[in-house]
Amino acid sequence: DAIPDIEEKAKNVLAIEPKRWNDKQRCECLADGLTNGTVDELDADVKVETYHGFIADDFHDAGLTEVVQYDENGEVDALNYDRISIYHNVVLKEHEDKLTQQAAEIEALKQQVATLTELVEGMVKG
Repeated sequence: DAIPDIEEKAKNVLAIEPKRWNDKQRCECLADGLTNGTVDELDADVKVETYHGFIADDFHDAGLTEVVQYDENGEVDALNYDRISIYHNVVLKEHEDKLTQQAAEIEALKQQVATLTELVEGMVKG
């Protein structure tokens, strides 16, 4: 089955900016460990990785819910990165259609310019 309103929704993906973040659970765990003294500040294994990508909430807020996973309470839980391309394909198809249309218009305009050029040259000579 087709996704309802996909053409209208797909352009919303272009407004979503990639982000950089740290894993919230890992940060809280590290903070708790430092507070409780169970993690040494100088421990070489203490790292909070920085991630790059998209935020599931941004897709939810943009109405692109087909690629968002929700938990049992209906809260945003995760993003299905492998499905984001459904929106890209719709946008790319629209761009391809527009390019084809513009190429045809350019060809028609070239033909008109050639015809007008011949007409003008004929008037100048004649």
